[in-house]
Amino acid sequence: MTALLLILRLLTVPDPGYEPFTPERGPVMAVTTVYVSRHDQRVRLVADALTQNSKLADEAAVELAKHVLDALDHIPEKVR
Repeated sequence: MTALLLILRLLTVPDPGYEPFTPERGPVMAVTTVYVSRHDQRVRLVADALTQNSKLADEAAVELAKHVLDALDHIPEKVR
């Protein structure tokens, strides 16, 4: 039984030097993606608008943008 587990483990552990290769495209490149939440996107949008239209520093604009969005989110949708 242990020999079977060892064989299965060897088959499932990838070889560190292995690079997938496709003849049409060459080696497959790894792509890293960064998740940015919708809230962070909204904060960045408001912060950019604040920095473009005032002399606020970026850090202050981000903090102010968080307060602005919090206030906007608490206004009932019918009123907005």
